[in-house]
Amino acid sequence: MTQTAQPLDIGQSKEYSANAKEKWNPKSAQVLLEEGKAYRVEILDVVQWDDNGIHAIPPTEGFNKWYLSPFWFLRRYQAAPWFMLIGAIGQNSKHFFPINQSPLNYTATATGDFFCFANDAPFAYGNNKGSLTLRITRLS
Repeated sequence: MTQTAQPLDIGQSKEYSANAKEKWNPKSAQVLLEEGKAYRVEILDVVQWDDNGIHAIPPTEGFNKWYLSPFWFLRRYQAAPWFMLIGAIGQNSKHFFPINQSPLNYTATATGDFFCFANDAPFAYGNNKGSLTLRITRLS
């Protein structure tokens, strides 16, 4: 059975878990962001957020290690540090946005399902560890 993402009413929230090993969180659509509407994204709890033993706590900062500098172009969202939490409207890189603070107030640039991920190379999710809990609240 396919789950369909649902829009939120003003003031309504949805919480779910995001796993550092997953290329797309959640695995099934849960929240439909609507273009022009304002949302608050909050990280409620972090249970480890590691990339092959490198701690990226808080996930709003990620990390930049000198030895990874030559590989910057491998990050899924090149404008943000390694392992920063990235939001997405749909699974289209045109609508990626950094979750670089918590809470983050964000106005949707398109209509589509909300996803998020740890900013890593697309082929390197197997050595990631940890999870976090997110809450999305519609503000307007």
